[in-house]
Amino acid sequence: QGLISSVPSHTERNCWVRIVADYVVNPLFSSEVIFARFLNHPALTLGYRLEMGGVRVVYACDHEPHSRNPGQSSGHELDQRHREFLADAELAIHDAQFTDKEYAANRKGWGHSTVEYACEMGQLARVKQMAFTHHDPGRMDDALDELVASIRRDLMEKKSSLQVFAAADGQVVELEIPSPTATIISDGNSSSIPAAAPAVKDLSLLLGISDAGLSLVLTEAARTEDVRIYHAQDSESAVAMAKYAPPGLILLEDRPPRFDGLNVCRILRLEQDWRLKGVPIVMVSDRENTRAGFVYGITQWLIAPFSTQYARAQIQAWLLRSACRWIRPALPADEDQRLAVLRGLSILDTKPDERFDSITRLAAAVGEVPIVLVSLVDQNRQWFKSCFGLAVQETSREVSFCAHAVMSRTPLIVQDTLLDDRFADNPLVVGEPRIRFYAGYPIFHSSGSCLGTLCMIDTRPRQFSAATIQRFEELANRVQQEINSSPREASA
Repeated sequence: QGLISSVPSHTERNCWVRIVADYVVNPLFSSEVIFARFLNHPALTLGYRLEMGGVRVVYACDHEPHSRNPGQSSGHELDQRHREFLADAELAIHDAQFTDKEYAANRKGWGHSTVEYACEMGQLARVKQMAFTHHDPGRMDDALDELVASIRRDLMEKKSSLQVFAAADGQVVELEIPSPTATIISDGNSSSIPAAAPAVKDLSLLLGISDAGLSLVLTEAARTEDVRIYHAQDSESAVAMAKYAPPGLILLEDRPPRFDGLNVCRILRLEQDWRLKGVPIVMVSDRENTRAGFVYGITQWLIAPFSTQYARAQIQAWLLRSACRWIRPALPADEDQRLAVLRGLSILDTKPDERFDSITRLAAAVGEVPIVLVSLVDQNRQWFKSCFGLAVQETSREVSFCAHAVMSRTPLIVQDTLLDDRFADNPLVVGEPRIRFYAGYPIFHSSGSCLGTLCMIDTRPRQFSAATIQRFEELANRVQQEINSSPREASA
């Protein structure tokens, strides 16, 4: 961090290493590529893989094994992906706070690796040098030196070529640049072509909304320092403004005769101006008309009601021509009947009940997860009849994972939310409680309606055995039995 001491010390200024590589003299090596990957840590954490001139450097601090049994190689799918991230690095700067013995004793879930795990990953990934970092604050330099020496002795016995050392303050590592003919390796694919610079997007928005309240909500949702917003009060002005200066995004409502959004879309799609061909046109409505969308060339529908937060996420994605990885759950076909059954139970907004609380406590212990909920999906919210490990009683339905399970009527298991296009940008993932793992098991009424779920949540990716999943299903069946008891008992 720019703080260099005269005598390198492992513990004085922990874990920073400067990488110096002289490749400026050869213009063939001017291309640089940086990859990022999510690490396994209670807080949102990224690791980085830097490639330049054929040299690969990986920085992976604040990372915990997905599965770690001392003396046994991990076969966990996510640990295999981590090895791929480290593959063939000239230098890997890797979290190594604990020993296997310390980790097994009481450090699981802290978000950090063992030196044995880091060393194992390095060998399997064919890493040339590994710098151990994120040293334990209680381990002094002498103890750390002895730990590294023991790892080196073990590597020599195994005849491994991996070189290891403890990162020290002020340390400089010089990496040799290969010959000019070398290609850069990226995830198994060879490439000698520099990455093209991303195209500059037009961050302008044309709002064709006659309803003042709706226009205000969308204006607030789109309001950032980079987005320019233009308002069209009627259909004719919307067409004229779009033709004069094609925006980056058009949002229209269809409320003839005040605003004929479908006709505006038709006129713009018939224009020969190539600038209008690729402009996303989003129709704001209380229901989706798939046939009209196809006929008139509508890019997407924004269905009301929606929150400002949801509209903002969608608008930013449309403006940047990128996917918004937050999908609101659709409504089940039997939604009206389902809501009638749920409300007929008189269970919503009732006091805590030990019958349900005992189940969520047991599920938390079985899965070693910090959050377990009995979630009932209401019209515009999900309400928690039992809530273990969370301080809120309800959330909006549009951020609900459980509503997806209710829609599908099948168990929903998401091992890593950041890798799932339905949830990666969900506010409950990018903000508190930072959901990284979710497992929800549907709860059915005796009439056949799906009312909610028993769900398990963790702040790190998880993968459970078939036996544990079977236990979760059994506990969900117990919740279902209690729900289907008499209304008086359920609401006690």
